[in-house]
Amino acid sequence: MAALWRRLKKLFFLVKGQGVGYAYNYLWVYALYYNEAIRLFISKYMPWLYSQSPPTVEIEVSTRCGLRCNMCEHTYWRQPQLEMSFDKFKSIIDQLPKLKWIGLTGIGDSFAHRDFLKLLSYVKRRQVYIELFDTFYNINEKEAETLVGLKIDKMIASIDGATKETYEKIRVGSKFERITENVKRLVKIKKAKNSYFPEMSFHFIISKLNIHEIVQYVEFVNYLMEGETVEIFFTKLLHPFDEIKPLVVDVLRDVIGKVEEKGRELNQIIRWNVNIPTEKKSINYCSAWMVPFIFASGEVVPCCAGNEANQRDFQIKTSLGNVFNEDFVKIWRSDKYQKFRQDILDNKVPAACHFCAIYDVSKK
Repeated sequence: MAALWRRLKKLFFLVKGQGVGYAYNYLWVYALYYNEAIRLFISKYMPWLYSQSPPTVEIEVSTRCGLRCNMCEHTYWRQPQLEMSFDKFKSIIDQLPKLKWIGLTGIGDSFAHRDFLKLLSYVKRRQVYIELFDTFYNINEKEAETLVGLKIDKMIASIDGATKETYEKIRVGSKFERITENVKRLVKIKKAKNSYFPEMSFHFIISKLNIHEIVQYVEFVNYLMEGETVEIFFTKLLHPFDEIKPLVVDVLRDVIGKVEEKGRELNQIIRWNVNIPTEKKSINYCSAWMVPFIFASGEVVPCCAGNEANQRDFQIKTSLGNVFNEDFVKIWRSDKYQKFRQDILDNKVPAACHFCAIYDVSKK
């Protein structure tokens, strides 16, 4: 009931501050995109709703990154560091007339893109819901002012430690004091402008290097947000490829209990994404195909689930097309893409899904 009341208050704020059109988009995102049961129902019984153009998409605008995070595939691959031009980005957005939600995070630092604020501004003209994961390494005062001014919808801070020693051991090349200052600055600017946006959340990838700090992390987030209630997501390593297998660790029930107790104490919302089931559901339960992912090099892959498996070459090889060679709409409506979607519904595993960590892909 409390969560519903928060959403209703937020909806009133949205209608008052941004108009009915944006409020409708916001409702759509929370009722459909963030609701797995409804997504699955549409995927199974109403796929024609997505036949012409998807209302949700993820675009990787840059693979540039100056950090060497020890759990990230970027640290281990030999791909060129790319940046999608504004004109190419604009051409993709212009082909998506029904767009309601966009994720602009890939395997790289989006804020390292020289025109990233310009890209955000272009998307926001259409009142599209924008979600960003970021390390906060390159969000200085100018970026923070722009994020608040554009009313970027959601920012998830990817910070995997509660202390300088642990954080800098994981996010190699980053500085704990710098990202702490950048988060606190954004919070301060939001308060000064009496702005709800960006809505903040935090993301902590659990490994052997930081599991001892996950209770303390809740306190750290509470400190950064000055007591404001936010969501804190804890996630296990999704793709334990060879280079990072030694980092994998199980999260014991008593640890989970202590984290949740601390969350209740500080009025912080704890979310767990740590249990990848031993018995995975068959792939015809997948609705992730409804959110295609476009690489900075232009390839279109089914979703983001294959990312961070350190298999970028395979993803490119099994992609469904390239938006720099052919219009996205043609790719989406192509026989190849239609067969891919039908295979999912028929419980046949497409080649592009080979490295999926969520569903049973053993049946080829």
